[in-house]
Amino acid sequence: MAALMRLLLFVFATGIISFEVSTAVQAQFATPEAAVQAVYAQYQGSSKRPNLLSLRLDSAAANHFFEPELARAWLKDLASASNGDNVIDVDPFIGAQDANVSKLSIERSKMMGEYAVVQANLRNFSKPTHVTYRLKRAPDGWRIYDVTSNQAQGLRRMLGLRD
Repeated sequence: MAALMRLLLFVFATGIISFEVSTAVQAQFATPEAAVQAVYAQYQGSSKRPNLLSLRLDSAAANHFFEPELARAWLKDLASASNGDNVIDVDPFIGAQDANVSKLSIERSKMMGEYAVVQANLRNFSKPTHVTYRLKRAPDGWRIYDVTSNQAQGLRRMLGLRD
């Protein structure tokens, strides 16, 4: 009986550890660079558009990658796309509508209080593209606050948000 109790205790303890590990995987990004790397991980090894960060970004992905105000604005714009009233017509992470990402380099973040700036350089169909991310620290990790590609207007401004 004592052996059975130890076994049950072990299984219970292991289950909690497994639960905690899987919960940690769902947490926000530990560093600003990790958030940017996760964006571009969606483009790697696929000849088709990324399913998480394309213009079809869903609510769960938007809330995972973006800070709350930007996520709400993105989803509102996405909802108006069916009527042709959307503002965003290019993928802001590559500065184009179609993706063929290569030669990606992500620089170390520059920290400014609860914000960080991360520069990403890549080639999209051999065209050099420079993307600047501003990220905001949340209690559970880092989220994208704004993104600008090739010196274009930032995503926040395009969506009518104040800085």
